[in-house]
Amino acid sequence: MPLSQIHEFVEQINQMKVHREFYLEFSRDPQAFISRWLASQARDYWVMTDATPGHPEEERRAEFYHAPWTQEAVMRYFYNRVGLFRIIPGDPGQGISMT
Repeated sequence: MPLSQIHEFVEQINQMKVHREFYLEFSRDPQAFISRWLASQARDYWVMTDATPGHPEEERRAEFYHAPWTQEAVMRYFYNRVGLFRIIPGDPGQGISMT
């Protein structure tokens, strides 16, 4: 068996090991796994694009939060929170029931 073929087999075994660990971690706690994975992907994206989320300099100033979009953003936030409590009546962590 040529040496190059042995290296190829070793590489395939390493890839299979990585895939196995990936799916094993997913099977243990899918929700937490996806949350961590998405956060990791977002960090990688920001690093790769050398971008910063938002506009940090503008966000330091109060005028930024007096823009018309903020009222709608707050209303959407509360609407989604109320909708969440309707789906899951009684949040044990909060002690609030909106049903």
